[in-house]
Amino acid sequence: MQNHILLNKDSIRALLDARISNDIQTLKDLPPPESLCNLTTIAKEIHKSIKNNKKITLIGDYDVDGVVSSVIVKEFFDLISYPLDVVIPNRFKDGYGISKKLLERISADVIITVDNGINAVEAAKICEQKNIKLIITDHHNPPEILPSALICNPKLSPNFPQADICGACVAWYMCAALKKEMNLGVNMTIFLDFLALAIVSDVMPLSGINRVLLKKGIECIKNSNKTAFKILKEKYKSHVDCELISFSFAPLLNCAGRMDSAMLSYEFLCERDYAIGRKKFEHLLLLNEERKKIQNQTYLHAKDMCENSGVIVVYDESWHEGILGIVSARLSEEYKKTSIVLSTSDEGGVIKGSMRGESCMEILDSCSDLLLKYGGHNNAAGLSLKLENLEQLKDRLRFVESFYARDDLVLGEVLFKDLDDEFFNMILCYEPYGEGNFKPHFKTKAKITNIKHIGNNGGHSAFVLRDDNLYLNAIKFGEEIPKILENSEIEIVFCHAFNYYGELIVRVISYKEKE
Repeated sequence: MQNHILLNKDSIRALLDARISNDIQTLKDLPPPESLCNLTTIAKEIHKSIKNNKKITLIGDYDVDGVVSSVIVKEFFDLISYPLDVVIPNRFKDGYGISKKLLERISADVIITVDNGINAVEAAKICEQKNIKLIITDHHNPPEILPSALICNPKLSPNFPQADICGACVAWYMCAALKKEMNLGVNMTIFLDFLALAIVSDVMPLSGINRVLLKKGIECIKNSNKTAFKILKEKYKSHVDCELISFSFAPLLNCAGRMDSAMLSYEFLCERDYAIGRKKFEHLLLLNEERKKIQNQTYLHAKDMCENSGVIVVYDESWHEGILGIVSARLSEEYKKTSIVLSTSDEGGVIKGSMRGESCMEILDSCSDLLLKYGGHNNAAGLSLKLENLEQLKDRLRFVESFYARDDLVLGEVLFKDLDDEFFNMILCYEPYGEGNFKPHFKTKAKITNIKHIGNNGGHSAFVLRDDNLYLNAIKFGEEIPKILENSEIEIVFCHAFNYYGELIVRVISYKEKE
């Protein structure tokens, strides 16, 4: 293990303070809706449509961010007792976002998009021909040519202090603007439990607006009596934090759009009847198990195809479209490279897929002449191209520098005697941890005792770390620590964690016997 500077509580506090220094520290500090370009105009347009009894249709997206965006707007419209049709495209039948296929089966006077639409140039033309008022709320990177519509996107809002917010946050702001326009008494914090799901699942940087909304949103989830959250908390009996949302809630809610229809997740989150909610939840669990099985098979196949080149590009016509993004993310994480995973689409001679890693949009911009469509974020994107252009794409990206190394998460070394209640309470004060505010890791030395191998078939270790009169329960996942180390002094890299019962413990990341 490399040497690290010895830290005390004051120096740790200073390091963590520097991460989250921002003018936005509480809900009161949030920028007003009018700081998002066009949002006031959009609110006026929606209000006018309501007064004129126009038929309004909302078009969401099939990931958690798009589903949550749809839930928030629908719940808001329920509060004001105005009908709203909600359509979440089916990945397999409709494609992404407000597509030409989707518009063929929609009848509306006004269409509002959430978490999609910024690339919908063709769809905007169709809406114009059909005399449909199109309102786009999105957060993805804008193209050079924008759709002909009323658009709100934080990346097109120079007076908005934070461009990287999720689609559900833009939708939440839209509802806040409508509340203001209609002079309503709606408490906008009632949606923050939903919003927390989107912020985490869409991997938003946890500073400023995102941090404040997520911190309050996690509190709301802990206290929420909404049917979906009651069921989720019953299933996953653990401390509610970013990790629980990221590794348990989000994959379950995402699996519906990946394997079948995201309307299942949407209906589950909206459901008020507990018995019906349980049935939808059980359906989600079955889909998630199916997703895991297909995903693992595809990942192993894709891994065998990876070349030692710049951007990873792999393709197989048989791969399930719904799990390409997860496989791409796993490849990117393992090889520390940007990754593209592709499969056959239902259009003859066209393949499409997902991209994960760094500089996604910049890389895709550099080969746009080979692509039919693409869009997304810097860390995640979707694309389609003709099969005949695949080898050219591989050649073009073979020498693109896409290797990246994750920042060292170890802040420094601490003395074991300093790992008291005050230390852990201080660390907890800087939650939520996640993108841009990674959970801090530390190095220390202690004796290891009471080693037990746990898990259904072993594979993990539970033990106690001690030094003099200080004892800490600890766990090491994915490894059975040899019992020969009982009572040995070891060096460890660790972070804090919570066990199944919500008790604070030490999670050992790596260890070695002290020389």
